[in-house]
Amino acid sequence: MRRVPGARALARLLVHHLGHRKVTLVGHDRGARVAHRYALDHPGEVDRLVVMDIIPTREMWRRFDMDSGFARSTWHWTFHLQPDLPERLAGADVAWYLGYFFERWTVQRAGVQEAVDEYVRAFSRPGALRAGFDDYRASFPADAEHDDADWTAGRRLTMPVLALWGAAGLPARVPVLDIWREYADDVEGAEIPDCGHFLAEEQPDAVLTHLTGFLAK
Repeated sequence: MRRVPGARALARLLVHHLGHRKVTLVGHDRGARVAHRYALDHPGEVDRLVVMDIIPTREMWRRFDMDSGFARSTWHWTFHLQPDLPERLAGADVAWYLGYFFERWTVQRAGVQEAVDEYVRAFSRPGALRAGFDDYRASFPADAEHDDADWTAGRRLTMPVLALWGAAGLPARVPVLDIWREYADDVEGAEIPDCGHFLAEEQPDAVLTHLTGFLAK
């Protein structure tokens, strides 16, 4: 199986391609995991970091069990690791596959609805599903090994971090801020009420209030 670039490479390549050398990173879900890795590897290039609806990837793998409910709720993590199979099955009906997650991960469904067609269009393009699944494939074992090495070496995030999560999302089942404070020196955060996984689409005003307050400091 071919080896794909992990989170360690992705964000910095894009930022430098756009001509920037210091940035504030705001990421949701997989994008937040890439932003976390960038900030950990290159703290001098990241002024502030915002992570939405995640806990560190290392903690996801550590808590991947039936007792916490993470294994049942994140079955797609291990399914997407498989070579070729996800592309074959999801590719047979992209709209249905994506819709499965939209239906189960949202509270304010109307706020997400207008974005659904764009998600389907984007992931229906040639190679798009494979690129998305390859991001999961890079997360284990490559990214997991990087995370464990940094933890063992005592490397932490040193810039201010804002963590936001939906009250009905998966991270709400665990002490989000306590977990992030094990990985970062300066963390604040908030749970967004009446919200599932898609924070910006479901509760845009609440997200914007938290973002502008954090970024103005």
